Amino acid sequence: MKKIVLAMLLVAAITAVAQTAAAPAQSAASAAAPQKAPQKKEIKDPAEYNAYVGAAQQTDAAAKVSGLEAFVTQYPNSVMKEDALELLMGAYQQMLGQAKTPDEQRLDQTKMLDTAQKVLVVNPCNLRALALLA
Repeated sequence: MKKIVLAMLLVAAITAVAQTAAAPAQSAASAAAPQKAPQKKEIKDPAEYNAYVGAAQQTDAAAKVSGLEAFVTQYPNSVMKEDALELLMGAYQQMLGQAKTPDEQRLDQTKMLDTAQKVLVVNPCNLRALALLA
């Protein structure tokens, strides 16, 4: 119980720090120029698009993991890298719930945490990855 409360407090503190650090930069930017709408992520290469969509739409967790790992390996600079890593993290989490042996659970948990670290390399403010690592 104490660990859960501590983890929640840590996530709240990190979120608060990230918001206060971003607020002055946003106000300075808005004073200098009008706000632009967030850019939509778009995959221009049809092969990259098909690889991402094919992996993301898998219903079996093991197939999704395999497809997403292949996508991230094949397209390391994709605009969808963070999204793919988040889906991969979720697929490992799903596999963790389905693991039958303690060894499978440890392996899935290790891979899930490694993927969370990779998500934080791409986006240090990703709340889902921060929460899993807390």
